[in-house]
Amino acid sequence: MRPAWLATIFLALISCFDEQLVEDRNVNRFEDSVVCSSPQLSQTASIFMNKCDLLEKKIKSGVSVKKSLPSFEDRPNGTASVAKYLRFLLVRDGILREHLRHSNFV
Repeated sequence: MRPAWLATIFLALISCFDEQLVEDRNVNRFEDSVVCSSPQLSQTASIFMNKCDLLEKKIKSGVSVKKSLPSFEDRPNGTASVAKYLRFLLVRDGILREHLRHSNFV
C-alpha cells in the first residue's frame, strides 16, 4: 500500500494590505494572515500570493502602502516592491519561516 501524500496550500491575499477584518476593524487583514500560527500551516507545501491584479489596481490608483503598513517605510510604492515586501513579511513573521522559501504570485 502506497503512503498517502497530503499537501497544504495557503492563499495570502496580498491586495488586502489596506483592509480590516469585518469581525474586528482594528485588525489588518494581511497582518492577520501573517500571524497564522496553526500547526497545520507550519507544514504548508505551497503559498500563493493571490489577488496581484487587485494589488496592482490599488497601487496605480494611488493607495499608499505606508499608510496601512507603517513598517513599509520609504520603499517605492510600486506593485513589485510592495509584493516583495509582503512576501518578506510572510517569510519573516508568518507561516513560511525556514521550511519554505518559495511562493507564487497569482
